[in-house]
Amino acid sequence: MRNGVACRRQDITPLRGGQFEIPALCGVPNARHRPHQELLKKLGASVRRERQRMGYTQETLAELIDVHPRMVQKIEAGETNILATTAMRLQAALECEWTALMPPVKIEKRVPKAR
Repeated sequence: MRNGVACRRQDITPLRGGQFEIPALCGVPNARHRPHQELLKKLGASVRRERQRMGYTQETLAELIDVHPRMVQKIEAGETNILATTAMRLQAALECEWTALMPPVKIEKRVPKAR
């Protein structure tokens, strides 16, 4: 299972140097994760705005919060969900209020259907 999508072993092609080619289907997130995509995009835009306000590069911010620079790129692009501890380190490194990173969102309440 990769990103919520099952991959079959025969779909993965071995390449030279111990690398593997994984088909695009294996990288598609499960549909149940898509409703949060807009929220992740907003978080990413907020992180980028605050990072630029502080005058940090993505690499500098990555060092400050102890992640790989690619992780900062994925956060800013809204391509990844982050741990609460990573959000805490971001907030501390960017010296901003929580509301600057995570503006209030309206959550629709789902009522289970009667059977």
